[in-house]
This record gives sequence, C-alpha cells and structure tokens, in this order.
Amino acid sequence: MPNLCEKIMDYLARFSLTRIEVTPAQKISYNESAVRPLASFYKGDIPSLSVNKLSSHPPDPDGSLNFPVAYALKMVSINAIVSFLKSLSSWCENSPNNNNNNNNNNNNNNINTNGSSLDDDSVTINRERSYTTGSFRSINSASAIASQADISISNSTTSLTEADDPLQFETLKQRKTALLEGVRLFNYAPKKGIKYLVDHKFITSGDPKDIALFLLTNDSLDKAVIGEYLGEGDEKNIQIMHSFVDQMEFAEMSFLDALREFLQSFRLPGESQKIDRFMLKFAERYVNGNPTIFANADTVYVLAYSVIMLNTDQHSPQVKNRMTLEDFINNNRGIDDGKDLPYEFLSEIYSDIQNDEIILKSEQHAALITNEQPEISTGFFGGRDAVKEAYLKASKELSNKTEQVVKSLRDKSKGSKSELIFYSATNHTEHVRSIFDTLWMSILAGLTPPFKDYDDLNITKTLLEGIYLSIRISCLFDIAYARTSFIRALVQFANLNNLEELKEKNVIAIQTILDVFHLILFLIY
Repeated sequence: MPNLCEKIMDYLARFSLTRIEVTPAQKISYNESAVRPLASFYKGDIPSLSVNKLSSHPPDPDGSLNFPVAYALKMVSINAIVSFLKSLSSWCENSPNNNNNNNNNNNNNNINTNGSSLDDDSVTINRERSYTTGSFRSINSASAIASQADISISNSTTSLTEADDPLQFETLKQRKTALLEGVRLFNYAPKKGIKYLVDHKFITSGDPKDIALFLLTNDSLDKAVIGEYLGEGDEKNIQIMHSFVDQMEFAEMSFLDALREFLQSFRLPGESQKIDRFMLKFAERYVNGNPTIFANADTVYVLAYSVIMLNTDQHSPQVKNRMTLEDFINNNRGIDDGKDLPYEFLSEIYSDIQNDEIILKSEQHAALITNEQPEISTGFFGGRDAVKEAYLKASKELSNKTEQVVKSLRDKSKGSKSELIFYSATNHTEHVRSIFDTLWMSILAGLTPPFKDYDDLNITKTLLEGIYLSIRISCLFDIAYARTSFIRALVQFANLNNLEELKEKNVIAIQTILDVFHLILFLIY
C-alpha cells in the first residue's frame, strides 16, 4: 500500500504553495464560509455512495462561490498542516510513558499531569514551562525513548505496548522503503528492478511464475513498463508473459469483457511483433476457458487484433476517415474457421468500442485527479463532449473501485483468519520522531512561502504556530537539521535586515523568535 500520510502531506504542501491572488472581498467571503462544518458525525447527513448520484457534467467549483476554490484549498491545506503538527505535539504530551515521568517529577516541578490536551488557541511560554520542565527535556534521543519502555505500567497498557513496538514499525517501514525502491527501479529499468526484487525476497524466486504473479498483483508498477517488459522477445520474457496470462481467469466471460480485463493489466506496446505475441497468448487462454464459443484460438486471435485496430481507429485524433460498422464486419469475414461470425455479435462489439474506449483505468483516474485529459481520449468525434464523457467514465470507475475496496475490507474483517492487522500507535512518542523526521521537509515547504505571499494576520499567526510547533518537536527529538531549517525560516520571516519596512507580521515573527528562545532554554536547563 502507498504511504498515505506522506502522500497527503505532499498534496497539502502542493496546495499550500499555490499562489492565488484574491481581493479583500473574496477573503471576507471565504472567512464567512470557513465557519461552516466540513464534516458530520451523523450518518444520516452523509449521502450514500452511488454512481447514480454523480453529476451529469464536471462541476464548476467556482460557480456558486464568491472566492476562488484554489484559495480555499490553499487555506484549508495550511490549517491541516498546522493541525497535524498540533496532533503530533499532543501525542507527545499524552503518551503514557510521558505521564509516568511527569508523575515522578510532579512534586519538584509542580507539573500538571492530568493528560489534558494542548491549548489550540495559542502557544504560550507558560504552557511550555509545564511541558518542558517535565518529561520532554529527556525526550531528545532514541535511547531516551527506549529506556522509557522499561517503566512499569498497567497490564492493559503493557499488552498494547507489545503490539505497539516502535522498532517493529521502523523495521516494517524500512522494508516498505526497500520495496518502493524496487518498484522505482523496475519502472526505470525493468530487468534491474526484477533482479533487485528477487534479491530482496519481494519476489519469491526468479521462476517465471513468481515474477509474473508479482507483476500482475502489484498496482505500483508502471503498466506501460510491464507491457514493454512482457513483450520482449527473449525466451525468459516470453515465459514470464505466458505465466502472466495463465494466471488470469476468463472462463464464462464474454469475449469483449475478457479482452478489456486483459488489457487493464498492462499497457499494450506499440510494436506489432509484441502485440502479436500478446494476442496469441490471450487467444489461447480465452479458448481454454471458453472452448465452445469459437471454432479455435485463431478466431480469437484475429478478432482481438481487429478490436485493437478498431479501438485505435475510433478514438485516435490522427484518424480522419473512421471505420464504419460495415467496414468492421467486412474485415472479419470468414475468420471463424472459414465461417462468418454473427452480424449481431460483431455489431455489438463495434457499438461497445465506439461508445466506450479501451483505456487503462489507472490513467483515467490520474487524469481526473489532475484535471487533465489523457492524450488517447482527446480524439472523440461527431461533436461528442469529450470532457463530459471522460469525467463520467472516470467518476464511475472511481466510485465503483471505492465501493469494492470498502466491501473487501468488510469481508476480510469478518473472517476468523483476517489478513488485515491494525495497530493503535498510542504508547510511544518515538512514533512522532519517525513521522516528523519523514515529513518535516514537506511541512517546511508548505508553511514558508505563504508567509511572504500574504499580509493577513490570521494566516500569519497560523503559519507561525506551525513553525513554532515544528521547532518544538525537532528540539524534543534532537532532529538538528530540521530544527536549524525551521529557525532559519523564522529568522527570515522577522525581516531583521530591513527594519525600515517591518510589517505587523514581521513583528509577530520576532515575538515567535523570543518564544523559541525561551523554549530552547527550558529544554536545555
């Protein structure tokens, strides 16, 4: 599975970095709309997930708003980043390990250890006094966290701690990082990637069946690279391709449904020899599962090749004179061991391809998310609305895929031998170190440019709170490079080299520098 937290933070940083010009009236309009609830805890308030409820056309997000939707995305992203930092900081405070240390120091330091959450309204020096003079001053290294694991806690917490092992999570993360490196290498140089994945035991062995299974089941691999790799004429590549197709099941499927499913597993290469090898193997596999539909595998081979040509003809922008139904039928006369296939059967195939292009769903989804049209889909003809059709198709696929994922999770969770394992990472502050150490550069990128772009005090205070919390977390765990980077950004915000042009936001930044100075003093002493 992808690293969801990292992907979300990257998206937030990207939206935060977008420069959007807005008028004072648009800011006021956004601030008024921002007080509306973004979520509901009542199931009845949430519309059911159904493709029937999809809009008939791509929505115009700015149509009913008095401000650009991109500006709203930017502001929500900034607040989300800061809320995330508050959560990490609160995690440190509420950790059972920290509460034990707080209890040990309570008499000497008069520290409140009731486990209350962070004050979200402001960051104050008094609050930092109570936090930093207690357990936080010892949370500056991995060894300090490890030593806290030996503290005696309740039986229930102990059982959770055994499942919530930072070292285990770190090992799994390193393993996952190695897998992602193998995927990256495959997408760049397939043979090197396969060797890396086999050497690191992500692929069980170098046997064609094991390699084919990995290529078929790993969604992170580039479908175009899979197609090129499987289409190579080397003997081993051909064996892997045959194993790849043999692991697909086409029994009791219509010809066109089977072909569509087949072509979702990889992007068909452009070379005719490679296409030929794929179609020959598909024909063999389809006839093995459906022996009574066609006379032999040659029929399926010729028809599959013909459908691929029809798909290109009907949807390529380079084609001026498109194939008619009669042309398609004439091209396929006598292919079923000398006999013609039924007119209705070929007519149905023609109509289906004409109205529903064979295209990789992954490319559709990516195009919808990025608000772009895939090149292969820009050639619709006859006055059809390409944007509308692509939107509806991709939206339907996304909705169906989401429903299938939810159903799959539900079904697996019901089984006694569930494949799903969930951990509640609540007992170790060391998790915060791992998360922040991974994400701090994205956080820094998301918080620094908006300070220069806007003079709005609300935005300024939010950004400075995020910078302060980042410095605080990097100090607690002694992440030196992150700490230095955030402090440098804060110093730039203060604009001390140009005192004549100081703005109110620069003065607030100077105040934050003083707060950071006190924070570091308390952490040290």
